[in-house]
Amino acid sequence: MTARAPALDVVMPPTWTLPLSDLVEALRPDDAAVQVSGARPAVKAALVAALGAASRPVLVLTASMDHAETLAHDIRFVTALAGEPVEPLVIPDWNPSFPPPIDLEARRVGALAALVERHQQAAVKRHQQAAVEGVAPIVIAPVDATRAPLISPEVFRASVLDLERGRTVGRETLTAFLTDAGYEIASTVTLPGEAAIRGGIIDCFSPGFDAPCRIELDGDDVASLRLVDPLTQRSQRSVDRVRLLPAPVRVHEDDAATLGSYLAPDTILVIDEPDVLFAGTDEEAPAREALLAGRLPDRVLSRRVTMHTLALAAPAGWRDGRLLVPFYVTAETASPQALGFGVPGESVTTQFQRLDAIRQKALVTVACRTPDQASRLKTLAGEHGVPADDLPPSGLPPVQAPYPVLIAVGDLSAGVYSERDRLFVLTEEELLGKERLRRPSRRVRLAPFLSSIEDLRPGDLAVHVDYGIGRYEGLSRMALGGAESEFLVLRYLGGDKIYVPLDRLDLVQKYAGVDGKTPRMDVLGGTGWVKTTQKVRREIQRMAVDLLELYAAREIAAGHAFSAEGVESREFAAGFEYEETPDQARAIDDVTADMERARPMDRLVCGDVGYGKTEVAMRAAFKTVMDHKQVAVLVPTTLLAQQHGATFAKRFAPFPVRIEVLSRFRSSSEQRAVLAALADGQVDVVIGTHRLLQKDVVFRDLGLVVVDEEQRFGVRHKERFKELRKSVDVLTLTATPIPRTLQMAFAGARDVSLIETPPADRLAIRTMLSPFDPRIIQEAIRRELARGGQVFFVHNRVADIERIAEQIRELVPEARIVVGHGQLGEHQLERTMAKFLAGEADILLSTTIIESGLDIPSANTILINRADQFGLAELYQLRGRVGRSGRQAYTILLIPPESSLTEDAHRRLEALQEFTELGSGFKIAARDLEIRGAGNLLGAEQSGHIAAIGFDLYLKMIQDAVHTLRGSEPEPAVEPSLSLPVAAFIPEDYMADAYHRLAFYKRFASADSSEALAALRAELSDRFGPPPEPVDRLIDVMALKRLARSLAVEKIEAGDRRIVIATSPKSPLSRGVVDALLAAYPRQIRFLSEYAFMVAHDAEEWPATRARITDLLQRLGACDTQVAARPS
Repeated sequence: MTARAPALDVVMPPTWTLPLSDLVEALRPDDAAVQVSGARPAVKAALVAALGAASRPVLVLTASMDHAETLAHDIRFVTALAGEPVEPLVIPDWNPSFPPPIDLEARRVGALAALVERHQQAAVKRHQQAAVEGVAPIVIAPVDATRAPLISPEVFRASVLDLERGRTVGRETLTAFLTDAGYEIASTVTLPGEAAIRGGIIDCFSPGFDAPCRIELDGDDVASLRLVDPLTQRSQRSVDRVRLLPAPVRVHEDDAATLGSYLAPDTILVIDEPDVLFAGTDEEAPAREALLAGRLPDRVLSRRVTMHTLALAAPAGWRDGRLLVPFYVTAETASPQALGFGVPGESVTTQFQRLDAIRQKALVTVACRTPDQASRLKTLAGEHGVPADDLPPSGLPPVQAPYPVLIAVGDLSAGVYSERDRLFVLTEEELLGKERLRRPSRRVRLAPFLSSIEDLRPGDLAVHVDYGIGRYEGLSRMALGGAESEFLVLRYLGGDKIYVPLDRLDLVQKYAGVDGKTPRMDVLGGTGWVKTTQKVRREIQRMAVDLLELYAAREIAAGHAFSAEGVESREFAAGFEYEETPDQARAIDDVTADMERARPMDRLVCGDVGYGKTEVAMRAAFKTVMDHKQVAVLVPTTLLAQQHGATFAKRFAPFPVRIEVLSRFRSSSEQRAVLAALADGQVDVVIGTHRLLQKDVVFRDLGLVVVDEEQRFGVRHKERFKELRKSVDVLTLTATPIPRTLQMAFAGARDVSLIETPPADRLAIRTMLSPFDPRIIQEAIRRELARGGQVFFVHNRVADIERIAEQIRELVPEARIVVGHGQLGEHQLERTMAKFLAGEADILLSTTIIESGLDIPSANTILINRADQFGLAELYQLRGRVGRSGRQAYTILLIPPESSLTEDAHRRLEALQEFTELGSGFKIAARDLEIRGAGNLLGAEQSGHIAAIGFDLYLKMIQDAVHTLRGSEPEPAVEPSLSLPVAAFIPEDYMADAYHRLAFYKRFASADSSEALAALRAELSDRFGPPPEPVDRLIDVMALKRLARSLAVEKIEAGDRRIVIATSPKSPLSRGVVDALLAAYPRQIRFLSEYAFMVAHDAEEWPATRARITDLLQRLGACDTQVAARPS
């Protein structure tokens, strides 16, 4: 095995077949090249990790980012099995036409920093003539990443700033570094590569960190370094030192370095799957040959290991005897499939029996992605008589059979069995016959929607509860009574303005109405607003009565109480490919609890497409079938029926459940056979359109009806649904969101479960604006087709859609194109969509009418022509057609040249620029969709009321009406009016961003306890530095107002050497209050009425005034009076 083959004309070198344990020994550092065949993913990961453990850097080139991420997960898992976890560095892929988002670029910078640091450590060791110890970095990169232009390692080293607590750095030096290093200056830091500068507080999210760092300066010294939660913006913990890396910077290609510039000369090059890696066009042949020869730009690598899983023959591109191939090694391993695992439809009992037999002769480890899945699997194993235990932290124990099955939490792409090593590792998916789903590292960042008042921008419409709809003009600082404060300015029809004190922001909301309906602004002092709100309130009252009558009827209705969950239910749950999101788990629990009660279930499950509503329905269906009852699933279209049929059949395959689809895709004889079997009880689950509501459809024992998108059915069908709700359990699914406040208002009347969390593998969709450029369109389509995907192209003009189709055919002649639009016949449109759904077409060119509910995971690129003509909510829904798998999805918004756009179109484009996962554009779109959802839930007639008064006030009226009818309406709180001689506001030089100031004013006004006010002050100190005096005075005023509100005090005035306090007319001053105040202030007090008094006060300083008012209020609260003290 040690003999070298000649350097040239090697045609077929010798081949060795080795067990897993001997493969590492075969890869000796002095070998020039090795090819490993038959290496399953776990073997690949073990070999790469072993090469890294030899203290030499390793670069693995893969065909795609998917392959790179998968290998990284596998390395983490197999090294954890060995008790020494390794974290590989993954370099994101590169495509100049699709600039990567800032967080992916930051990931690239973090990996490069690790390489630079290792390079420096190695140089020091060589200088000291010492051995380089420790595990060398393992870098995994898709081949495209080697083309990314990078700053040189020398420039990179010079662009790093080390900070330590107590070190002198200077604010100007630090801000200059952030600017020069390419950081994007923002008001709030949420993504790597962003920085915020607020006086002596500087937030910086450096690549390589999981969270931003808050740098607090004391003069020119670093006073503290704190890591920050990017969602709450609060400090989490202090650190002693940080290293700030350069942010992702755009490099001029002429001056750029490449990935090879960062690699040490002794780097081992591993080429993963060369036949896949080098499949491409003739233009790429020189680059492929250079890589096969072991060359990257600027580097000649010393060694290459090629891993190949398919054949013993040399891979494509290895020719003319140019490559040194001393020997082949074949891995002597087997796949779990060879042992009978990973077969869809196999019963769980059979799989555990098989596993129990193998553990008698090998150490078995099952990889579960999450702790919850591991716990569930351990329970299932015990229920099937197979002992199971957690993998010890030290890794795999010595092999001794029979051994309990070990459960390990980690992500492994595929298992492996080595008979000679007596080791068997498999995944939970292979054990339970589930589909393997990708699990990328980059996830959608979840950011809570802000309350709508915080989204106000100058020019937006706003609703004042008392005065109606006006236009927000911004914040204005004014001096009243010698004291300065900030006010929110609203302008009304005719130009009149009101200045709303910022402690009364509860009276103002941003206007959100029905899409396409522009409201009329109100006239200040007019009667129109009062009449409008009175009319809407009457209609809401009537609707609330109907809802509560429905609730009362449901409470007394008799239904079937389904059995509690058993072993079969746990087996079915374990077959779910994903980990349930928290929202999804709650929805499943809600449905389970409903079904186990002896009244008919009527629950609405609301969640975006792909968020897991169908799984909730399948859990309910399984529970129904286990109680020997039947399930009907109603969907609005034939295509959705077909897709649901395939989904249900696959999910229920391991269980003796008969599932049928009843639609016009079935012949007449097939339909008659299904109907007969349904009536006879032989069909457990039937899926179909409104065909299921016809009179010839008879069930033997119907237990559950699932309705998908009820609002898309006709009035007659909805009446039939109302009848069903009285006798059987009904579960309704909808992808149109509804607001959580509406869910709370209807608690009991209409049970609602919201699924707002995307699945764990959901990636943020990359969105870009582009002119209608044939080159970009061609590249986007070919890039998607090259990875085996499909493309949506939306063009919303039927008149010239065929011309667009011809353009696409010329650009991508190899692509199969189908065209769909509303002028096609219904059957023809269905056939078109069915072809695309079946993968018989590569590109679907369509108008916006194409089915949005269809789940097509392979379609991950959508191009939208003339995106400037769409509303944001419409774009939001179109974009939602892609990104339903673990693959990176792309949305390309095609627009005409800006010079040809109207002023209105320019405004649309400004909004589109914010069309990102965290941008306000998505908040607006989500708000529009919530309003649609409310209309679907409440009825179309309610849309006019929403348009008239705005969504937020409408929701508040609903809540008030329901509380009133239930007798739980709280007594209206007294809202004190304060006129005090103190400057109380947030200065602009302390908090420059008006949106932040508005948000904090709102939070101060809503603070309901002294602890809440103290927490807000602490947050201000943390985020913006010590508050200046006007902010502390604002906190004083809010504390006084909170105390006054709890005592039903309506007014406090201070000035002109007196303090006036008036309580609510409903709470006159009692004898006890009068006596107590006379005793405390015998000469200074004068009673103005039975509910108001005045106290002389000569002090002009605010602390004395605040103390006197506090004392007076506390004396009011301490006495046994008629004043109703309310909880704070």
